[in-house]
Amino acid sequence: MSFFKNFSALMLLFLGLGLASCAPRFSESQTRRSPEAARTRKAGSYFFLAESRSVSLMVDVELARMRRTENYLPLVIMLANKDLYELSLDRDSLLLLDPNEDAYLMPGFQEINTSYDKFSFDARYYAFQAAAGNDALTSFSFFRKERCSFYPHPYKDSILQDALVESVHLPQKSFIKDLIYFPMPKTGVSGQRFRLRLLSPELEVPFEMEFFID
Repeated sequence: MSFFKNFSALMLLFLGLGLASCAPRFSESQTRRSPEAARTRKAGSYFFLAESRSVSLMVDVELARMRRTENYLPLVIMLANKDLYELSLDRDSLLLLDPNEDAYLMPGFQEINTSYDKFSFDARYYAFQAAAGNDALTSFSFFRKERCSFYPHPYKDSILQDALVESVHLPQKSFIKDLIYFPMPKTGVSGQRFRLRLLSPELEVPFEMEFFID
């Protein structure tokens, strides 16, 4: 009898730990309440910028326009923490929504590294654009740039992006810039409007911006 009692206790402990490990990373208010749909403006030929009091998010779609027929969609993003004590994010913090409301998460680094044959070309192009200074001037251009690299590649040629960095904690008045990927949306990209949603434990509700690829 004691064996079964001990076994039951162990099973309950195991289930409890399993449930705890599956607990949501974001609060109910974040996932259930409507996102903060920030007004988006075009900040350049291929740049879209949205800002709130707390964060700024920019998307560069120039590379995406060249990859319309691929299985993955490359986007260059810049994300700034303007006045929060800290803004934290990881690979699940950014969500791409297509016009049909289908949602896409960023794939893992190894998937892109092994399955996407344009990865090296994208990284070289990203580095070239950075070296040429082809960035939109933003309200956070002079913030401190923090280390981030969801998809590291030697061609990125930066000490801030030479190793895999999948968890980022942005202090106030800092930003990240990175080349990221999503699965190619089922809608395709030409002429489509998309939304990029940011979830972070420090945000009461998700932050969301809109952009299009013409």
